This record gives sequence, structure tokens and C-alpha cells, in this order.
Amino acid sequence: MKKLLLSCLTALCLVGCTSAPTPTNKPEEPVNEPEQPTNEPSTTPDTEPEQEAVKRTVCALNQEGVSVETTFEHDGVKVLRQVNTNTIVLSKAGLNKEQIEEAAANANETYSAIAGVTYSYEFKDDDTFVETTTIDFTATSIADLQSAGIVEAGEADYVGIEETLELNNQNGIECKDAE
Repeated sequence: MKKLLLSCLTALCLVGCTSAPTPTNKPEEPVNEPEQPTNEPSTTPDTEPEQEAVKRTVCALNQEGVSVETTFEHDGVKVLRQVNTNTIVLSKAGLNKEQIEEAAANANETYSAIAGVTYSYEFKDDDTFVETTTIDFTATSIADLQSAGIVEAGEADYVGIEETLELNNQNGIECKDAE
């Protein structure tokens, strides 16, 4: 049960991915020379290219008094934002308020030091604890998330949605696209 609690308080079953080769010490050569300005009208369209719609996938697990729900907002490749809500019924999970308060205080201290991560928790009553962790991957550093133990990876540039969903499924967490 302690393992489940720890995984709820830190967890997020995230996998980092690398999108570019590891840099070498060799200096990069310029790819293109800068264009010289001309007086000719531009042939490029004045409109911005359409951005891929943000997709949502929800993963959920209910086990031994613990309910975990994570919503991933992603572009089909990279996770952009994640909201994780854990609800723990202490009596069913075999935990007491002091254990949860200590774990939540530790999580709050860890997460508050990371840009792009917010963490909050509350007791709905004496037996029900709810915590919410939000990670904005566009506003945080993967290295900081790795240091905090939030992301599993060696060298990574981003958190991959497919790899993350696969890891969640391997851990018995059901995931499906949100409507």
C-alpha cells in the first residue's frame, strides 16, 4: 500500500523522449545563408500555418480506496499539459491522516520548487484526501522534472504521449481519448 501511496503522490507515469540527436562538440555549419532583402513582393502567405488541435486522453485507476485520474493534453506526439487528481479514502487505503499530511507536505515542497508545476491538497472530510498536480510541460524543464523523479528517462527533450500511455497501461491504468 505504501508503494501505491508513493506512486500516487509522485506519479504520473511519464516517459521522456528525445527528438534530436545528442549534440557533439563539433561546431555546427550554417545551413543557409541569410536572404538578401529585395524590393519584390513576398510570395509567402500572410496566414499562420494551422496548429494541430490539442487532444485529451484520460487515464484512471481505482484500487484499495485510491482513485487516480490523469488528463493528458497533447498534440499526438508530445504531452503539453497534465492534470493529475488523486482521491484517497484513508480507511479503505489503510492510511492515517498524519501519514498523508507528511507525504503531501513533502510533495508540496518538491513541486513548489519547479516552474510550471502546481500542487494542492485538501481533506474533504476526516477520511477523504484529494490532491491535484498540474504540470505545464511548455513552461518547465524536463531536467527539473527528472531531478524531482517525475519523469523517467535518461536524456529527454519532451514527454511522449504514446510512451506514457503504454507505461500507464503496463501499470494497469486504463486510458482513453476524451470526447
